Amino acid sequence: MSRGGRGANDDPVRIRRCLALREDDYLNAVTRSLVNLVAVRA
Repeated sequence: MSRGGRGANDDPVRIRRCLALREDDYLNAVTRSLVNLVAVRA
């Protein structure tokens, strides 16, 4: 369903959304590991 420039504009948005989701997962994982480290040391 690609309509010239429109399809080209839709793709980066989808990619950005995927990257944002992946970034959230990454931040959650880092936060979790930091919490685990602190819990182990405490």
